[in-house]
Amino acid sequence: MAQNRIVISSDWGNVTTELVDNEATRALVAMLPVTIAMRDHLRQEKTGDLPSPLPEVARQTPFAKGTLGLWSADHFVIYYRAGRVPQPGSSSSGKCPMTSRSSIGRVRSPCGWSARSKGRL
Repeated sequence: MAQNRIVISSDWGNVTTELVDNEATRALVAMLPVTIAMRDHLRQEKTGDLPSPLPEVARQTPFAKGTLGLWSADHFVIYYRAGRVPQPGSSSSGKCPMTSRSSIGRVRSPCGWSARSKGRL
């Protein structure tokens, strides 16, 4: 994959993410730039609907703080706390640096997130 990073932006700042190389991530990069209306879910993640579905890839039940992923083919998620999800799990698209003061974790209301290309290797 030529693209290994994207920038996620919101009113609270920008986060550069490291992407994993899988079919879903390549499809996500192909749809950039994209803006996703995100909302808080269970005080552990931000979720939002993508404009179109991405290919299914391997799923996992545990997740780490900063994991980018898919709950379903068109449902994007950014986890800001570590934990587990029920089966069938979520698929991972990448990781962004998260600290206890991360702007992603502080957002409590619906907001728009924009993702764009960061650069090519």
